[in-house]
Amino acid sequence: MKFVFIADPTARVNAFQTGEVDGGWMIPPGSYSQLKSGLAFGQSTTVADEVVSNLTGPLGDPRVRQALLMATDRKGIINAGNGGVGEVADSLVTPNTWGAGKDAQSQGTKGVPAYPYDVAKAKELAKQAGVHGQEVVIATSPLDTQTTIITQAIAQAATDIGLTPKIDTISADKYTALFTDPAARKGIDLFLTFWYTSITDPLDAYSALETGSFSNYGNYSSKDFDAAFEQAIGATDPASKAQAAVKAQQIALTDLPWLPLYDEPVSVYQGPKITGVSPSIAYLYYPWAAEVGAK
Repeated sequence: MKFVFIADPTARVNAFQTGEVDGGWMIPPGSYSQLKSGLAFGQSTTVADEVVSNLTGPLGDPRVRQALLMATDRKGIINAGNGGVGEVADSLVTPNTWGAGKDAQSQGTKGVPAYPYDVAKAKELAKQAGVHGQEVVIATSPLDTQTTIITQAIAQAATDIGLTPKIDTISADKYTALFTDPAARKGIDLFLTFWYTSITDPLDAYSALETGSFSNYGNYSSKDFDAAFEQAIGATDPASKAQAAVKAQQIALTDLPWLPLYDEPVSVYQGPKITGVSPSIAYLYYPWAAEVGAK
């Protein structure tokens, strides 16, 4: 087996279509229709989020963050930017992160506030906060069309609620620095991430919002959230742990230090010569290549 790394999305798709490359993971969404005969989707823990990296500007008021999410056409983003594949996110974690089975997954929806697409209501919320005309800087990078479409949709939502969006397009390496260097985030109000957990535990994701966490990019701090999170971490029985985790999630999704956009499944392409791969985010940790065989 030979592994190849092709950064350009168009070149990757061409390689699949010509048979130069037999298969691959994380298929460019714009090519789903072209590759549908060999394409499969599987469970993931990935949620596309806009991270609020400046809580001292106009987005410091939770009403404005709520308004921005309500004014964002998230279903439209899925259709235009992700090939129509995915679900509008109700949370910062996917349902399967809560565990297997309907009962476990339904736990993750308890008390979760809803933010339906409602521009009129969003405008009213922003008006109450008194942020009309204030500027928000949205960082992006020319990584793919998916990122561009999401950024444009967020900018449109900002405009619709009376803010003045400014899109700051930076190089891929500088964009990566947003996740590691506080200085790189200076002057940036929002940036996109595709955040996933490595285990099926919602606390793995919500740990990023605890006061002082390395991944707490906007320096969000809530005593109530911290207390619920610590209670969940320290719980010794599953019921108490789940109850505290649900409470922490309710607080986070009311305050919205990150804006959940949509759940993104794992995609894998297998050409006409091969078979055997089960699509799942487990490919990051599991020896999937051992299961590939010839048709």
